[in-house]
Amino acid sequence: MKKALLVALMGLMTIITANAAVDFQNITITLKNGQVIKYDASQLDHVTYVGGEFGKEGAVGIKLYITATSSEDYLYSQITSIVYDTQESTVAAPTFSPTGGNYSVAQTVTITTTTSGATIYYTTDGTTPTTNSTHYTAAITVSTTTTIKAIAVKDGVSSAVATATFTINSGSTTDNNVNANWHEALYNSADDHDDFTSSRATCGMAWRLEYPHISTDANSTVVVHATSQYKISLSMEIDKSQRANRWSCFTMHDGVPNKDVGRYGTWRSDPCLPSNAQVDTEEYSSGKYTTETTNLDGSRTVLFSRGHICASEDRQSLKEQNSHTFYTSNCHPQYQQHNGGIWGRIESKVQNWGYSSSFRDTLYVCKGATIADVKLDGQTVSGTIPYSEVKTKFDVTLTGTLVIPRYWYMAVLCYKNGTYHAMAFWSEQINSNCSSTSLASCAITIDELERRTGIDFFCNLPDDIEDAVEATYDSSFWNP
Repeated sequence: MKKALLVALMGLMTIITANAAVDFQNITITLKNGQVIKYDASQLDHVTYVGGEFGKEGAVGIKLYITATSSEDYLYSQITSIVYDTQESTVAAPTFSPTGGNYSVAQTVTITTTTSGATIYYTTDGTTPTTNSTHYTAAITVSTTTTIKAIAVKDGVSSAVATATFTINSGSTTDNNVNANWHEALYNSADDHDDFTSSRATCGMAWRLEYPHISTDANSTVVVHATSQYKISLSMEIDKSQRANRWSCFTMHDGVPNKDVGRYGTWRSDPCLPSNAQVDTEEYSSGKYTTETTNLDGSRTVLFSRGHICASEDRQSLKEQNSHTFYTSNCHPQYQQHNGGIWGRIESKVQNWGYSSSFRDTLYVCKGATIADVKLDGQTVSGTIPYSEVKTKFDVTLTGTLVIPRYWYMAVLCYKNGTYHAMAFWSEQINSNCSSTSLASCAITIDELERRTGIDFFCNLPDDIEDAVEATYDSSFWNP
């Protein structure tokens, strides 16, 4: 295994705490897809700038910690402008035309305010504008990548600071997130506490860092389950034609604490899926799908169990949250020996990371099992176990329709102290607990997992960071 690469983001990580001394009232973020998201300071526990504020060299993104509930991430490559309201003001913040973004040629930028008689001041060096800054009198020509910050002032009263970055890529409009979901997906602030099903292009949460690139397959649908208190429990991609889960993803951080609520709920159909996409819960227990095998002594042993993808132990903050893991859309047939053996040990390791404040700020997890062909050692092989193989090995006749994955995996991204780390686990599903198998031998890079599965994980990261953290993994950091 290669020596790991530690990716340190340029600039210091700046934290603003929302308390009596807070220097903003609201934060308004405008995304490149046209969506506008507003936060009031009363919603926020604190705000972290990853690598610096918007527009600074080496700056990567902004993390907003919603009081006692959740953490939300925005990459600056997703954003055209950010407005910070520093006071109750009757003066409207300036706007830019065109808006910030990626352009192939120089842009002529005009700055306006809807407040009649206000004077606009601006900077292009990343500093906060004041009345001593450049007075805006005519359009600005931007021929190289530039961040413009502006305020409007009238009768001694200043507006909020408006910020926009214009990235000029001569001869190209390629940005730094070429495969990001948010190029197509819309943001919907209501989605983070509502259950919903959507297509790829309308998935309101697909910009989040835990999401892999959503499949373009017409059979793909995205399901999100959420609670009003802790927002998103888990997100899933379902192949409707196979009635099978492609992956489940979620985050772990201090805003979603481990309250150890236990296993709450029973296996049941997913209310967000139509009947023709549902996994038949009876197939796990009826004559259509035998889950037990007869041993030589005549005893019966469970062969397959309902294998959680997002585990019950992954969602322990709220009973409702935990119950979402018991939808059959979040499981696959799994040899119980594998489920309670090597896979269980891998899950415990990731849970230890996810519930440890000293290990991570935020852990982004995507878990799944193969339901299509995979590539191993340059060869294309089946990612599923045929019923005939089960019959041959165990003399158990299966007459159901469930897909049995041959391989299980996890992709894990950790953000801590201004740095991202990533790694993956891969395990072949066999009827053994693999007690002598070390977790380190199951650890691979994200790049290798992507080669095997064909799925682009953590696609919403800026490409330079994504490329670096996915190429290797730091065994001394993860210590699997």
